Amino acid sequence: MSLPAINEVRQRIETCQNPAYRMYLKATYLFATRGIELAGKLTASDLQIKKDHEIYGPRGTDVWLDETEPPDIPQKEVAKLLITAISGDKAEALRMVEKFTSNIPVAVFRIRIAKQQLEPGETAPFRLIALPLVAEFEPWAKEVYEYFKAAGNNYVFQFSRQDVWEYITHKQRIFEGLNYRIRKYLYLKSGAVIEKPEDKGMKVLGHNRKFKGHGIRHVRVDELLKKYNFDGLDIAGFVGWSMDSVSSHSAAPHQTGTYADVREMWTRYVKKLCKPNTYIPSKSQEDTLTPEEITDVEASEKEIREGKCKTFNSAKEMIADLHKSRSQEPINEADLDNGEK
Repeated sequence: MSLPAINEVRQRIETCQNPAYRMYLKATYLFATRGIELAGKLTASDLQIKKDHEIYGPRGTDVWLDETEPPDIPQKEVAKLLITAISGDKAEALRMVEKFTSNIPVAVFRIRIAKQQLEPGETAPFRLIALPLVAEFEPWAKEVYEYFKAAGNNYVFQFSRQDVWEYITHKQRIFEGLNYRIRKYLYLKSGAVIEKPEDKGMKVLGHNRKFKGHGIRHVRVDELLKKYNFDGLDIAGFVGWSMDSVSSHSAAPHQTGTYADVREMWTRYVKKLCKPNTYIPSKSQEDTLTPEEITDVEASEKEIREGKCKTFNSAKEMIADLHKSRSQEPINEADLDNGEK
């Protein structure tokens, strides 16, 4: 299956000009979610299919902090440590030891799982996704965690997956030119994909599909398997698949899912994610706004347009006005100079 390069997909996501949709796409990537699993609103088709009108999207309370022991020290780093110690740079050697032996902070997210054959009154299961809060390992983890926390008891993403699809399809085509391969599969008239060979359904031949939101999930799963060496149990827990779905990747028996909460075993794989990430986020997107900050910015822009607040041509002009408003306090020229820096 041919997929776009990981860094290419990440860079395309960074270019999304809508801050809320950009964060939604980043979360989609990090969690390898289906669109409906993050959305705080349902689409018209969701309302027709889901008779209980259940929203899967997480709230700001669906995340908490934890930590994990550091992974094994790579041989290359052990060699660096030995050379540093032998050279007599004790301070640097101690710093390296501290780095390699300190626990790593982790953010744990609770994500509900869609595409489940639920009985009436049965609630959707969830999975726990853990990400290291160290920029060297995952540059997007901290900002996504902070965005969740800023939402409080509210849904983190207060829009539908269709809203995002419309935006990236018609308004800002951030994935234009990217495609990915879909394998041949069978499905029922209800739209459900057939997983058991004995079931009969309509055949869809393998084909290329334009890269959109669901393609992000494909890229992330491929990355977890190839770059981070996830096995079947790891993938089952991270993505929310059943044990039947990962039998080709794991030697674990099918009954494993019956006797163990595979989808909560984040401690099993999180160390694998604690390795240097080659992706470097663009500088313009490093300081992503929280939902409250976005509201403040929009309100300020509106006041400026309506002439309800002052605007300044320079930091020096702003500081001078600030001093003037403080009971005619004398202006320190040093402050003005610092304001221009």
